[in-house]
Amino acid sequence: VHQVFVRASDLNIVCEVKPVSINQPCDMLIKAATHNAQTVNSFLVFMYADGFLHKPINVWQFQIHAVKRLDLTCIQYQTTTSTLLLRGTRSSRLVQCFG
Repeated sequence: VHQVFVRASDLNIVCEVKPVSINQPCDMLIKAATHNAQTVNSFLVFMYADGFLHKPINVWQFQIHAVKRLDLTCIQYQTTTSTLLLRGTRSSRLVQCFG
């Protein structure tokens, strides 16, 4: 069984990796809270080969872009339309939700 240890540069971010067999891919769980819309949360994730965090393996940089949420409700097989201002343009665009 091979164990990889992970830590994030931000103490509010949860990172964990479960032990796997040697030479097998592993899944990393990262939980990070988002802030208000239009903000970017940047942090680093460090991977280590030992529990004392002395043998670094990799470093990854993550950026989470928080955007406004748009909830649309429709009846199945009917179309619901809504206007949405897309980034980079000053005109509204038609958005359709198909259920």
